[in-house]
Amino acid sequence: YFTSGTTSRPKLVTHTHQSYPVGNLSTLAWLGMQAGDVHWNISSPGWAKHAWSNFFVPLTIGAAIVVNSERFDPRRTLELVVKLGVTSLCAPPTVWRMLIQQPLAEYRGKLRSVVGAGEPLNPEVIEVVQRAWNLTLRDGFGQTETSAQVGNTPGQPVKAGSMGRPLPGFSVALIGPDGQEGDEGELSLPLSAAERPVGLMVGYAGDPDKTQAAL
Repeated sequence: YFTSGTTSRPKLVTHTHQSYPVGNLSTLAWLGMQAGDVHWNISSPGWAKHAWSNFFVPLTIGAAIVVNSERFDPRRTLELVVKLGVTSLCAPPTVWRMLIQQPLAEYRGKLRSVVGAGEPLNPEVIEVVQRAWNLTLRDGFGQTETSAQVGNTPGQPVKAGSMGRPLPGFSVALIGPDGQEGDEGELSLPLSAAERPVGLMVGYAGDPDKTQAAL
């Protein structure tokens, strides 16, 4: 997969037959998907998140997926959620902000799990979904270079404005400008031989300098 190019030019990420299939057990823990679920992940096939939600996790747990090639329309999306019996729904916050403009309470259907990822999730959006569906919209975070790293898993209390806690398979440290671990800083992954996460990439393809710079 190519990275999104948010902070620099897109980079080609190399994964293995282990890092995404096994590493995405962290994503399974976040999504809380169950055998028999009907899961809809609103994400373009170009995004690594599409592989997480539409292939590896459903295949692992035995769930069905919804794939819709129509141009996104919030009302049509909610109609399909009900018609197709969707039980698990994942969408980026931009989509959630459009969905809450609709009469959500009319479209609960069989939903039991709702999550958001890809950008910060507004507490106001979480509140609207809670009122309409009595479901907690759970935030999560990962990168093309990894599977899901941090998230609010089912049953855990959700703190407004927080993207959650380290997911199984990942140790997370916050490194400040002085290079020391603290309560604030950049999210970092310990890379000792004993701790290297299974869900971490091999590196940036053909660019050892970029790979080294990320270490």
